[in-house]
Amino acid sequence: MMIYLYVALGGIIGSLSRYLIFKQLSNQFIFGIPLPILFINIIGSFLLGVFYQLTIEFEINENLKSFISIGILSSFTTFSTFSLEFVNLIINQKIFEAIIYLISTIVLSCLFLLLGIWIVKTY
Repeated sequence: MMIYLYVALGGIIGSLSRYLIFKQLSNQFIFGIPLPILFINIIGSFLLGVFYQLTIEFEINENLKSFISIGILSSFTTFSTFSLEFVNLIINQKIFEAIIYLISTIVLSCLFLLLGIWIVKTY
């Protein structure tokens, strides 16, 4: 039963962190695409890559794994908000920006996840 508490507490930390970063970067665009969720998903992917590799390198308690990966990191990143921003770009006929946003989010998130894994493996 304690695992539920760990996940819930991690969820509070992750979602509040996402909210604070979103508010700090709101109305910021790069190449016509919204920056907050792109940044959050890239950083979240990097942190997940780091943590994933740490769980391979070291024996980490299941409660701690759940607290960090399911609680903090899963509530920090947000695919649903990314999807909404993508659709809004399409609705507003910003097709080029929507495609760039889609590709950059997926590619950069995957690359930063791999970077996190690589950093932990290397050091």
